[in-house]
Amino acid sequence: MIGFSTVLRSATAILALLSNVRAAPTLYALEIRVAFDYNGNKVRGVNLGGWFVLEPWITPSIFDEWSTSHAVVDEYTYTKTLGKSEALSRLSNHWNTWITQDDFNAIAQAGLNHVRIPIGYWAVAPLDGDPYVQGQLDVLDKAINWARGAGLKVMLDLHGAPGSQNGFDNSGRYGAVQWQQGDTVSQTLTALQNLANRYKGDTDVVTAIELLNEPLGSSLNLDGVQDFYNKGYQTVKSASADFAVVIHDAFQDFSTYWTGFGSGYNELMLDTHQYQIFSPEQVGRSPSEHVSDACALGPKLASTNKWIVVGEWTGAQTDCAKWLNGLGKGARYDGTFPDSSYTGSCDGKYTGTVANLSPDDKNNLRSYVEAQLDAYERHTGWIFWTWKTESAPEWHLKDLIAGGLFPQPLDSRQHPEYGQCGVGAYCLGGCDPLNSHSLDSCVPAPVCNSQDYKFTSLDGITPNTKYLGDSSTSNWVSSGTPELHDGNVILTLSESGESSSGTLLASTSYVWYGKVSAQMKSSRGQGVVTAFILMSDVKDEIDFEFVGTDLEAAQSNFYFQGIPDYNNGKNLTVKSSTFDDYHTYELDWQPSQLTWSVDGTVQRTLKRSDTWNATTNQYHYPQTPARVELSLWPAGSTKNGQGTIAWAGGLVNWNAQDPSTVGYYYSLVKDVNVDCYPAPDGVNKTGSKSYIYTAKSGTNDSVAITDDNTVLKSLLGSGTNMDADYPHASASGTAGAAAATSDVATVPGLTGAGPGTNGHPGNNGNDGTTGESGSGSASAVSSAAGSSSTGVGGFSQGNGGQQSKSDASSPTERGLQSSMFAALMAILGLLVL
Repeated sequence: MIGFSTVLRSATAILALLSNVRAAPTLYALEIRVAFDYNGNKVRGVNLGGWFVLEPWITPSIFDEWSTSHAVVDEYTYTKTLGKSEALSRLSNHWNTWITQDDFNAIAQAGLNHVRIPIGYWAVAPLDGDPYVQGQLDVLDKAINWARGAGLKVMLDLHGAPGSQNGFDNSGRYGAVQWQQGDTVSQTLTALQNLANRYKGDTDVVTAIELLNEPLGSSLNLDGVQDFYNKGYQTVKSASADFAVVIHDAFQDFSTYWTGFGSGYNELMLDTHQYQIFSPEQVGRSPSEHVSDACALGPKLASTNKWIVVGEWTGAQTDCAKWLNGLGKGARYDGTFPDSSYTGSCDGKYTGTVANLSPDDKNNLRSYVEAQLDAYERHTGWIFWTWKTESAPEWHLKDLIAGGLFPQPLDSRQHPEYGQCGVGAYCLGGCDPLNSHSLDSCVPAPVCNSQDYKFTSLDGITPNTKYLGDSSTSNWVSSGTPELHDGNVILTLSESGESSSGTLLASTSYVWYGKVSAQMKSSRGQGVVTAFILMSDVKDEIDFEFVGTDLEAAQSNFYFQGIPDYNNGKNLTVKSSTFDDYHTYELDWQPSQLTWSVDGTVQRTLKRSDTWNATTNQYHYPQTPARVELSLWPAGSTKNGQGTIAWAGGLVNWNAQDPSTVGYYYSLVKDVNVDCYPAPDGVNKTGSKSYIYTAKSGTNDSVAITDDNTVLKSLLGSGTNMDADYPHASASGTAGAAAATSDVATVPGLTGAGPGTNGHPGNNGNDGTTGESGSGSASAVSSAAGSSSTGVGGFSQGNGGQQSKSDASSPTERGLQSSMFAALMAILGLLVL
């Protein structure tokens, strides 16, 4: 049995991730000729570092014999010291073993679509007198075919130029920056010409050529760099118009410096590399500060007027990896690098594997990776550095994936349920304070409210695009498409449209111990799962789950802070069909024990004392304020893992009876009753309105009851800035007075913010509710609606209100769907009679 939340958290983050995709300005008016749609699809790639251009920190074993003398520090000194014959022998073996066809297949299986392959000028245009050896291109030819077979696209990257464009060891030659001297620029153009001509017949795979990796702008003539880029563009395009041309930002501000460059050029892409580890200030940042800085890049990327890819980035928050700063050099993080001071220990990060990282390092790395993914997909996409290392765990993507520290599928998220890079709805229910920028980033949660919730209308249900935290005006927050029929709220799941990811209702008030029951009917059919759960913001969870292929059982489960323990599940018996008949499912949650009941009969009891975990020295017992959540979701999506699909009874069958007859799968909820229990003994209580967290432990003793405000002024607010608001039109109402849309993501599933009134974004005259449009957002629009392109749909604060017109349900259509449902119920009623 698989816990609903485990997949739910992954599913919700897909829409949270997609919410960070805003309408990107597009420079290109001409027909796009390259074999990858860089406007409509995201680049998700990895660098094959250390393969054709040596870097001591990636493969230290190649350089170990000089670890004391430091006589060899790069590929130039390596080949010069060994001589051509010995160097060729050693490097030929390296080229043929470091990356193989199996690696390309594994990269594709991980959901990536691009590889960036660094190559030095000496491989394609060697110079007289250079010690470098050749033979790389024969292996590169094989790599192109491997990529073709795996369905991957290739970006060829000229990583080293004559004279060295940056003086880094990864340029081939460590030391002085001598590029732009003598004939080095023309020699670089010759290398590009040779490279482009060699692969002009492979543009089905080689979609992009990068003119030069990381020219060090501060040591170069930037006008000369721009002139080289202009000539390089023409050089590559003269070989084939089917190449995209990539330019690095030369470490200048990518959002401003390159804005005017390349006007009129077609298929021009800007490459920026984002590392937060190469200065004392950067390595001194806390994990949450690293996340915050990554998130801040999202709006900058989104506003860039060219395709822009983050062509290098890492999960590392330290510079601890052996020889990362150069052979024989230490790290800033532990103070062993010149002119640095101690920040922390490099234990486990200097050399080692992902498995040997500390639990804190693993958690922080995953959180940082997810934030970067969210930010970098605001525009063209990303390429991680690097696929393999010998001993640098924070940089080793293959090992990170195997160790569960890099999302699989790529859209899944653990930190937190609604993403890390947003405001507004991100900071309301579902906001995880333990993985946010600070404990108070999340809005205080409304306290428990004893009430019997009847569903005689939808008045108490507010879409997540409108809810601002006032539980006195709304009982439930919805995403997807809840409908109403005969005193029931209908949770719907359709093949397309607003409920293609399912429907979620989440209570606006939280429960901190109490008796909660739901009178309901589950859905039915393979791949379809209904759930009634309590979910806290720190991922304490208590579940009833109903798999649509087993209509005589309910699955019970619980989790502590989202820690996966699949031994916690247990099947409960239901005496008649969960689909045909109403049943009452009850959770009696007390500080000392928890019971699951079906139709008044207790079928399972969990005692807190039985959940002691000696390893963490904690009770792994649900113990923090939780929302009541009712949901219907497609566990049998093709984008879910095979284990999840199998648990759900197979793939969702859209030709089954219910979607064929009514237009959707459905679950009915007639009544939800909440009876709040008193707060635990010894609680820190200074008020009566809201729950907050006061410590990172996320346990019950870190929760306080306060009178803190729970209501945002607008969807631009957060827990640290509750009064943030949209700029409004001037009182005169003159043309042009309306504010520009915001770059900040406000509601998962939508593309961003916009001006409006009453705290909500207006439409700026567009058809959608987000106030944004643009050619660059086509995929985001359809994905936000939960189309198949998103992978598994999810429940989030906001997948409604933003869908492609072909998928959108008009009010008339939704009315017809409800009428069809009513007609079906009437027919079934006659059959029963």
